[in-house]
Amino acid sequence: MVNKTSSDKVKLKQKSRKRSLADVAHDEEPETKQGKTQPEFVSISEVEFKFLLSDQETVIEGLEKFIGSAEAVIEGQECPDIVAGYCRSSQTCSELFTLIDPTGPKMKANELALVFRCLELVLTRIQTNLLKFSSTGEAVVQKLLAGHMGQVYNCLQEQNKSKTIKAALRLLTSMVRLSDRAKKAVQSRLNFAHATFPPIFRRRNRKDPNDVRSCAVALTLSFLQDSDLSTISSLVQQRTFLQQVIGGLKYDRHDLVLETLATLLDKVVTLPGLTKTEKVKLFSEMVLKQLCELYDWQGPTGWVPGGKKRKKDDEPRVIPEGFSEDQEAVANVAHAFLLEVCCSHKHGLNFYDKSLGTGNRNYNQLLAHLVDWLVKKMDKPKIADLIIGILCACPDLIKATLTNLCPSLTPRWSDKWRQLMGWLIKFLSSLDYFKEDHITVVSMATKFCLPPTNVAAILTQGLK
Repeated sequence: MVNKTSSDKVKLKQKSRKRSLADVAHDEEPETKQGKTQPEFVSISEVEFKFLLSDQETVIEGLEKFIGSAEAVIEGQECPDIVAGYCRSSQTCSELFTLIDPTGPKMKANELALVFRCLELVLTRIQTNLLKFSSTGEAVVQKLLAGHMGQVYNCLQEQNKSKTIKAALRLLTSMVRLSDRAKKAVQSRLNFAHATFPPIFRRRNRKDPNDVRSCAVALTLSFLQDSDLSTISSLVQQRTFLQQVIGGLKYDRHDLVLETLATLLDKVVTLPGLTKTEKVKLFSEMVLKQLCELYDWQGPTGWVPGGKKRKKDDEPRVIPEGFSEDQEAVANVAHAFLLEVCCSHKHGLNFYDKSLGTGNRNYNQLLAHLVDWLVKKMDKPKIADLIIGILCACPDLIKATLTNLCPSLTPRWSDKWRQLMGWLIKFLSSLDYFKEDHITVVSMATKFCLPPTNVAAILTQGLK
């Protein structure tokens, strides 16, 4: 686009006075409303952009036109590359940082969001196809971390509109993805325990596939993707972000659930060098139960605001097309994930008990509590298989589990009892043969070949 003449710039400046910085305070949250026509896109050059930023009356117009031009380039439209031109002419993005200077006039959160969106577009383009401006990206990250994290936290406040919160989260994500150096810098300066983060992971919008929670999940996963052991280990030890991600998967989109589980499996569970103790602290009893809830994944349509149960007078749930297939896909991936976490001696949480349950110490207390909770849901085939996998991997849990099942073993004419007998036969058939030359072989045989006394009594009664 050819640069405007000075007279054209004057007209542009006069026209833009109709909208000041305060005018964006009450914008509607949804980016696009049905039935309203959007203004025709007009690209600008970096010269025009700087001119618009030089006047307080035209700042908002300049930021919005920069965003529109940058997004048009990403979408493949034929227009000047505003991001490349701006990085070439302003290697530290000084004009944008002047707007958010903490010593200057205080900007509102929604105004900061526009600046953050511009910086995010700059960092994203540098990371993807403008690598020659990597020094500019590093400078932007260092400036943000050094003097503007307070403004980032301000945009993340719960009372802000979703659009404002998402702008801050996407900026942080683009900073993390820029380079390994930037990722470590963000991780060292970001306050993961800040009070603004827990509400963000619970904030949803069923109509928005890229809602606030999805952006928070993307930020968390960005610390895991293409990262070294020290970065991942630090995130695992911090635990809060990962646990908040897992805690809400039951109502996330199925593609987000699959991506999250695949990333956790590859970058956390099976990562060489990550200790079993670190994994046990991350995958607490509550987290394991939340993962098991994915066997009954509900998706965004199953979520009710406030975490309440759906009532009769609530809007009826609309089941989307292909929901059953998505639910089955999530259940299969969750099952494979749980088998690796709970049953793998190499990567899982289970500790090997050399006494095979004949000692007095419980090495797998976490999994013991999980099995006690799972036996109440044994009617689901995948959960029944998971219990068998855990017991085969942790034979020290067999006696306690069979003892807890004792009341249910009393013979009765019911499908539930027949199902339990089928599970018991399958479980006993799955046990491995043990080759031991130690003196504990007799005690081991008692554990695995002979059921506990009370269980044996009930089975004998049933046979009679």
